[in-house]
Amino acid sequence: MIKRDYPDRPISAVAGVIVHNQNILLVKKNADDNIWSMPGGAVELGETLQSALIREIHEETSIDVNVLGLITNSNVIRVDDENNIRLHYVLSVYECSYIRGEPNFGDDVIDASWHKLADLNQLKLIDGARDIIKGYL
Repeated sequence: MIKRDYPDRPISAVAGVIVHNQNILLVKKNADDNIWSMPGGAVELGETLQSALIREIHEETSIDVNVLGLITNSNVIRVDDENNIRLHYVLSVYECSYIRGEPNFGDDVIDASWHKLADLNQLKLIDGARDIIKGYL
C-alpha cells in the first residue's frame, strides 16, 4: 500500500489526455471541491508507466485506451500549514487514443464523463490541466 499523505519519497503517478470526437474524458475525484482532472493515478510496484495508465483509466472510467506518447512530466507538491510535505507526486501525462467503452465511474472517482473541448472554460480544472489540454483546443 502506498503512503500518499506525508510520504517518505515522491510517488510516481500517471494521467491521460483522451480526446475523442472533440470531447475530452475527465474525472471528478471528490464532491467537496468540484474540480475535474484527467484520469490516472499511482504506479504500482512492477508496473510500467503505460500499463499503470491503461489500468487506472479503465478502473476510473471503464474506458479502454492506447497510450500514444508522453506529453509532459511534472511535480505535484503540496505542503501543510507547518511547511511539511503533505504529498509529492512525480506525474507523467500521456496522450491516449480512445478504443472503446462508455464512461462509468468507479475506483477513486465520483464522476467520469466526456466534456466538449469548446466548453472547457466553464469547468473548474485541477491546477496545470488547462496548460496541458490547450494544445487540443
